[in-house]
Amino acid sequence: MTWAFRVVRLFTGAAAVASAFGLHSGVGEIIEDGCELDIPVLEAFVAELARRYHEATHLILRSLTVGFIATASVLVDRGGGQLPSGGPDRVAAWARLRQEQARSMPR
Repeated sequence: MTWAFRVVRLFTGAAAVASAFGLHSGVGEIIEDGCELDIPVLEAFVAELARRYHEATHLILRSLTVGFIATASVLVDRGGGQLPSGGPDRVAAWARLRQEQARSMPR
């Protein structure tokens, strides 16, 4: 099992866990070292997770979702989707996290 496959399994698993919010993630089946993505659905999912992240006061909930949001935001951006919005500080914070993640994600 390659590291890329392990990462994809972890990402799809995180999407399934985040779906506990009752939302569709847009993350589909694993195909080799990647997975199918429905960008418009993933875009809406990431936006809603980001909104809930900022409303949450539970530290564990926030720590479990922040990495997924950062990684999924890279995929949404690369797929031509819109990124989560908000005030300038939030947009800048998500942009920094997204850029960090993007450096380690091959195209």
